[in-house]
Amino acid sequence: MRYFLILLLPLLISCGAKVAGTVSETSTGTSVSGVIQDKDGETMPNTNVFLRSSDYSVNPLDTTNRVNGFADTATTDTDGFFNFELLDTGTFTVEASPDSSRAAITHIDKQTDLDIDLQALVLAPTGSISGQLQSKYAKLGNTVIQVPGTDRYIIPDSSGSFAISGLAKGNYSLRAFSLASIQDTTYLDEVSVTSGQTTTDIDLKLQVTGNSVSGIIKNNNGLLMPNVQVFLHSPDYSVNPLDTVNRITGFADTTLTNTAGFFNFELLDTGTFNLEAIPDSSQAIRVIIKKGTNIDIDLQTLATVPTGSISGKVQSKYVKLGNTIIQVMGTGKHIIPDSLGSYVISGVAQGTYQLRAFSLEAMHDTVYSREVSVTS
Repeated sequence: MRYFLILLLPLLISCGAKVAGTVSETSTGTSVSGVIQDKDGETMPNTNVFLRSSDYSVNPLDTTNRVNGFADTATTDTDGFFNFELLDTGTFTVEASPDSSRAAITHIDKQTDLDIDLQALVLAPTGSISGQLQSKYAKLGNTVIQVPGTDRYIIPDSSGSFAISGLAKGNYSLRAFSLASIQDTTYLDEVSVTSGQTTTDIDLKLQVTGNSVSGIIKNNNGLLMPNVQVFLHSPDYSVNPLDTVNRITGFADTTLTNTAGFFNFELLDTGTFNLEAIPDSSQAIRVIIKKGTNIDIDLQTLATVPTGSISGKVQSKYVKLGNTIIQVMGTGKHIIPDSLGSYVISGVAQGTYQLRAFSLEAMHDTVYSREVSVTS
């Protein structure tokens, strides 16, 4: 009869009027130009002018695709004149903004081989938008509201309230989406901004897919932790380093936190999963989640703590102890004990685990430990 005996010794381990432009059919067909004036008709030199596609937007927490759409910038000359060379066709916005208190914006539809002369864009006091974002599942502080065609955006507070200032007079659309799942998106068209005033009572309702697991990683001093690897494992996940055919058992996914320490998984499966963040071998955080159907899981803030370790001994009457593997189920941790059966598994996040030991000679010779608690 073959048997294993595992002895575990756990350690502590706007504003500005929109001016209709004229079209010239006698030039190159690639220019968009005009003059920036103040409210008294004086030209405005050295003023920044922005040309953006109508779908242009900024996502402040996406380090990979922070900016979406086309954008170009120019500065007016001494006569307040600006010019863009625009080869693309489509709808665009042209915005002039010397500072946050004055601006002008207009919308253009650029066709092939047609120059656009916007004549004069007149600066005027900016306005603002305020309102409330509602969502049944998504954490409101983990959403972004954008003004497409501009670089304006805001992350609402935990109650969903938001205010976007510095907008030129005109009509806008708003786009709101969950940082946990960008396809959870809602649009609101024709929001009107008046010069020097606030457009209030803007209500946005965000519908979510119910397929996300998200949160924010901080260290034990409360600092956000970017570029930290986060793992999502099924409880039966394990690694056998010496099996080239079936090295990994169970479900696993991994991602990195962004510059704000935020992470997100798209999880279609239901059941129990282990989520673990490991900045390095000295600190980690692990939580167990239960994923239901059509329910997003927002873990909010997870703080890392010092890791611990597990040590013990494998005993076997027949199996060569150096030919066994000990796995920590639900994680990627494993170890081959020494010839005496002794082992130490370090860098383990605080929590409760199950160990699995088996012979490399015969994997059906397997034993599972009782629950092992690791303390930080």
